[in-house]
Amino acid sequence: MNRKSIGIALVLSGSPIIYFFRDGLGLSPEYFFFTGTFMFLFLLFLLSKDIMLNLKIQKPNMVLFYLTCFYWLIVTNYFLLSDYPDKNKDIFYFLYLLTYFLLLLFVRDEEVKFIYISFLLSTFLSNFIFIYFFKTLFTSITFREIGSRAYIGQEKGNPNLYANIAYYGIIASLFTLKKAYKQMYKILAFINIPLSLLVILLTQNRTVLIVLLIVVICFIVKEILHILTSFKVKKIDLFKIIKIFAIFIFFFLLIFVIIPQDILSIYFSNYSIYLEGLLLNLSGKVGDQSSIQRIDAFNMIINELKTVPENYLLGMGYKYEWLDIPFLQAFRDLGFLGGFVFLIFHAIVVSYVIRYLFLKRNIDLNFISLLLLLYILIFFNCMAHGQPYDLSHWLLLITIVRFLKLPKNGKVN
Repeated sequence: MNRKSIGIALVLSGSPIIYFFRDGLGLSPEYFFFTGTFMFLFLLFLLSKDIMLNLKIQKPNMVLFYLTCFYWLIVTNYFLLSDYPDKNKDIFYFLYLLTYFLLLLFVRDEEVKFIYISFLLSTFLSNFIFIYFFKTLFTSITFREIGSRAYIGQEKGNPNLYANIAYYGIIASLFTLKKAYKQMYKILAFINIPLSLLVILLTQNRTVLIVLLIVVICFIVKEILHILTSFKVKKIDLFKIIKIFAIFIFFFLLIFVIIPQDILSIYFSNYSIYLEGLLLNLSGKVGDQSSIQRIDAFNMIINELKTVPENYLLGMGYKYEWLDIPFLQAFRDLGFLGGFVFLIFHAIVVSYVIRYLFLKRNIDLNFISLLLLLYILIFFNCMAHGQPYDLSHWLLLITIVRFLKLPKNGKVN
């Protein structure tokens, strides 16, 4: 772990720390200048004398790099033609994204070798102060639509942000438990996993929970199949299977121990309401508002393609309408070319996910694997949350552009 790895971890997972100080402690509620100042302080960790003395740029993934440049060239052109409130805020985000990527070009691969420790510390702090806020500072949690979703910042808070960072925390903790040499880090990781699960449950982010279950189940099945299909099953392999199930059951039971029963009952009640509402929406009736919004957006695009398909040749403009489905909004806002480039970019990254995480017999627990595991959440979010320009998405995506490379022989072992 070094200063640059800490900087990357803070940029990608340190935003809850900013909002805790800004809105939780009330130092500067909803003041964007406060947020922007903190964000650039994170970037200072990436600065070093090497940048000034030795301008040696590290080569990114060139295919993804060209696609990213082409995509943001399209976005910038549409952005310049747009007119909407808070345009200056987006200018800041563009500059921040560009500055972060330029600094990444001077980060050597060996400098992020132990970055999972940096992610562990950053996410642990984010999770801890989030729960501390509700335990000691915030006595009356506001209820938001269906169920009580915990977040900082009153009605302008974003519970999805804290859930996403908690997911990062679980992935970083698993890497630490597997790779770290110092017992102190392993103990911290063991604490951070239930802490992250608690944040996900409090924020009631269904996408994060589903993605987490998919990832955990896939790797448990992959590990068991790998052991069982070996030519000879050793005692140590059988112990490994038992250990995997034991850890999984332990954390499952721990959730029910550390979370009050009234919160659990509310949580599962909300999930049953959501599932019932989703089934009603799919059958043509009115149910859950969250899912019906996305179904309506999908149906609207189908109708527009039938009636005014020419609108999708050039698109309707930057942030024309919030659909909460980035993949669809990219086509609607930026036209066929912009949407196609956005889709191809993600398709290529997904191919890396399949090759690195699912086709390889033995997964290398390196920075690339960590990034791809984090990306899985971004991919699902692009079908259910946000916009195709979101800074929280693209900070991770351009980190992937910088570090994602196939083995030199181009093959997956």
